[in-house]
Amino acid sequence: MYGNVGLATARGSGTNGYVTRNTAHLRIREGPPGGQPYGSGYDALLESVSKPPIHRAPDQGILEHERKRRVEVKVMELRDELEEKGMEEDDIEEECSKLRQKLTAQPEQLGGRGLDTHSLAAAKEIEMSRLQRALGVSVNHEEGRAFKRETEEEKAARLAKREERERERIEAAITRERENEKRKQEWEEKERLRRREEYKRRRRD
Repeated sequence: MYGNVGLATARGSGTNGYVTRNTAHLRIREGPPGGQPYGSGYDALLESVSKPPIHRAPDQGILEHERKRRVEVKVMELRDELEEKGMEEDDIEEECSKLRQKLTAQPEQLGGRGLDTHSLAAAKEIEMSRLQRALGVSVNHEEGRAFKRETEEEKAARLAKREERERERIEAAITRERENEKRKQEWEEKERLRRREEYKRRRRD
């Protein structure tokens, strides 16, 4: 017992009689154990995780170097094959030059694709482009924009654009109506003149 708090004796209590501080009223700390390395708290962590992934563009210089390397590998394979057959050096050089020019002009005949980071990124870029065209996704599409709350300025701009489109639609409809009315009046005038001429011709006959 300490300060009239606790048990007079620990015998029969199943405890050591030590009085601990009550921490049930303390606020639960946000974020992962060990602190808050994500800025303002756990919400910042969730925001960082929910951001769209960053697609890094492949380095075209590295891709070009890899393509040339694969061309030379094919040329060396042909050279080894021709040397085993016992061909002359001039003929070998000529055949290797032809193959090099052919593969340089038509790189798709190399077959397969590289396994390095930039080759995989280029293949992924082509795949995403095809998927984007198949789904009809706009080039200016921003991932996660549908879940963002628009500001007052964005809302006002959106409503202004909608009103402008509606006004243009109404003006176009009025213009078409006027043109139709004008064509109708012209047709009626021509029809009236035709009937008058026909009536005069019958009177003369």
